[in-house]
Amino acid sequence: MKELGYDEFEALNIAECQGRAIMMTFAVIGLFAILMILVGPLRRMVNNRIGLDERRNQLRLDIHDLYSSMRRNKTFRWGINDISEFLKGYIPEGVSFEDAENILRNAGFNVLERPGINVPDHPSWPNRSDKYDVIATMLLSSGFLERAELMLGLRPKSSGDYSTVKEIQGAIIIRHL
Repeated sequence: MKELGYDEFEALNIAECQGRAIMMTFAVIGLFAILMILVGPLRRMVNNRIGLDERRNQLRLDIHDLYSSMRRNKTFRWGINDISEFLKGYIPEGVSFEDAENILRNAGFNVLERPGINVPDHPSWPNRSDKYDVIATMLLSSGFLERAELMLGLRPKSSGDYSTVKEIQGAIIIRHL
């Protein structure tokens, strides 16, 4: 085996240090990539939770603003006033059913229980697509001669599958007493 001189030894030492520095750089980049993969979903969960809190708070305010505006501008009619598109801004299709129910409860809605899996057909309306909907209501006003109530239905992904919201239908219903 040949002995290395000082210059050769120094060159090998420098090459080894450079190799280690490159390996260390790749290790740091790899660690950073792994952290970003793990932190991304966590950040989305936190942002989604913040989004849910904002949605439930804003929903209540905007419902009352919408109803007041409809009354002030006389754009509502007696009976059913569809506001489904308005509600989709707060409870988009595809959101988890649990989140949708929590948004509604915290916005002041009375959310009824989920129907069982074996809901019988009504004799007058067989094969109704809404028989598995979860119904939520909110009283907007009740006076001497009229009552205004917001009623909505959250349609599940399929019968008995309450994992996500497939569709939302809602209306402000104004009735004479």
